[in-house]
Order: sequence, then C-alpha cells, then structure tokens
Amino acid sequence: MNSAIQEIISNYLWFIIAIGFGIGETFTATFYLLPFALGGLVAGLVSLIGLSLQIQGIVFLVFSGVGIYLVAKYAKPRDEDNLSTTGSFRYVGDEFILDDSVNEYTPVNVNFKGDAWKAVSSSGEINKGTLVAVVKLDGTKLVVEKAK
Repeated sequence: MNSAIQEIISNYLWFIIAIGFGIGETFTATFYLLPFALGGLVAGLVSLIGLSLQIQGIVFLVFSGVGIYLVAKYAKPRDEDNLSTTGSFRYVGDEFILDDSVNEYTPVNVNFKGDAWKAVSSSGEINKGTLVAVVKLDGTKLVVEKAK
C-alpha cells in the first residue's frame, strides 16, 4: 500500500468512522450511534498525537462504552412514574370528552387530540359527553374510564 495513503488512513480513519456514525445518527430517532461517533472522534484525536493503533482502539472502545452508559442512563424519555413517554403511551392519563357512548366490547370512533381513534371502556358503558381518562392502550384502541 502506498505510504501516503497509509498515512492518511492511519490519521483520519477514526474521523471517517466518527463522521459515518454521526451521519447515521441523523437518520435515527435514538441516540444509539452517538456514542460510537464520540469514540471515533476521541480516537481520531489520539491518532493525531501519534499513539499506536492498539491505544486508539482501546480509546474508541472506552469512550464508546462511556457514551453508551450515559445514553442508557440519561437519554431515555421517562415520566415521573418511570413509564415510557414515547409513542402513543404518552396519552395514558390524558382526559377528553366522549363524542359517542362506549362500552367494553365494541370499539367506537372518538376524536382524541385532533385524530380519530377507536375507544373502549375499561368496564361498563360510558355515555356520550362524559369526561373520560385514558387508562391504557390496547393495540391501537384507547381504553378509557370515567375521569375522577
């Protein structure tokens, strides 16, 4: 291999890896690739001061591992009950007024947060115009009960 190409690869490989993971991170809705971009960046800085490839690899692994730990600990969206606040689960506890009567067996269409949803009662019939709270989601159906 040409020595100039080998020098470029040895000095900039980690930066290329960091940029690749950084670009990959922009296409995800998570922070799963960010720790590897951080590890690649720090390993690239270590390569510029001339430390060996083995040290660079260890630095990459250590900083990626620390990044994974920090993401796992701090970047998860949680509410005060430590429940997921992502996706439709964030609607649990929200209240709205029923457009139509609901029961526990037959889903009916309701208007919730500006969208059409199917809803069922958690127990018994609930009349139209009643203030209800979402207690859980069953697939794509809202399970509601009378608000307290």
